[in-house]
Amino acid sequence: RSLGSRRRWTLCRCTGAMKYAEYKAIRAEMEADGRSHGVVLADLALRHNQSYDTLRGILSAMITEKNMMNARLQRERLPEHAEQYRSMQQARREPVILDLAEQADMQPFLLIRSILEHEYEQLQLPKSDIQASIRGWMEGRADDRLAARQLDSALLLADIQQGIQYDDSYGPLVESIKMNVGHEYELRLHECLRNRGVFFMTETHIRMSARQKTPDAVLPTPIEVDGSIVRWIESKASFGDKRTLTQSYEGQFGPYCRRYGPGMVIYWFGFIEDLDDVNGGKCLDNWKRAGFIIRDRFPSDVVLRTDLPPIMPS
Repeated sequence: RSLGSRRRWTLCRCTGAMKYAEYKAIRAEMEADGRSHGVVLADLALRHNQSYDTLRGILSAMITEKNMMNARLQRERLPEHAEQYRSMQQARREPVILDLAEQADMQPFLLIRSILEHEYEQLQLPKSDIQASIRGWMEGRADDRLAARQLDSALLLADIQQGIQYDDSYGPLVESIKMNVGHEYELRLHECLRNRGVFFMTETHIRMSARQKTPDAVLPTPIEVDGSIVRWIESKASFGDKRTLTQSYEGQFGPYCRRYGPGMVIYWFGFIEDLDDVNGGKCLDNWKRAGFIIRDRFPSDVVLRTDLPPIMPS
């Protein structure tokens, strides 16, 4: 089935942070199933008392991790995949990318895009020309230059469209969905702050006078959450596994703490709450000491700390 019929991006309430043991059990079931289509995820969500979006977030992180680990092997096998694609296209005269992706154990959009790039490289075109041509294909504009590579433009367009439609982890359709979902949850965060009478500044306001990346909400007057002071909040419409949390700390949360002071990150689709830190202790405890706390929803009990000095981002 297509992405649209499989995917349910809903603004549902997560059941909470999960233990690493439960996370491992969910991953094991997903890996045993293989591609874990939406029906399977819905069943997993019910059995583990988790939201569908939490399970989708875990699966998405798994696929990203797998592709990162297999990136070198996929590059080495790309000429073989491209030749196999050409042979299948000529023999069957119908879209073949879904079958080839299954055989190659790759996401269909990633595979067809990689094949396109490989074929253009064989024509020895400049990189800028290659990227522009690939964008044209993604937008439905065929390029007859690939006829020299014995590829049928109409079939290639059909395979690109199938790759976009059936790949539930990569491609322009997925990126558009992710962007819209991320925006929806930012709006949810802003609504929670307004309902509690908390004044905040958004990325748009701050970036008018600053080029660096900024949190989704900066609080000139801080709030207190479970004994922790919060001067900024980052909204994440995703699941927080160890790789995601570690990378985000190094690239985002750490710099936010140094720039604005202590803050809070909301992983709306949940996170692993008992991760061990490589330097000892628990990750969440160490990150709290580093200056930020993690939650899976906006806290029900917040205290506006008007007694503390305000911050005004410059």
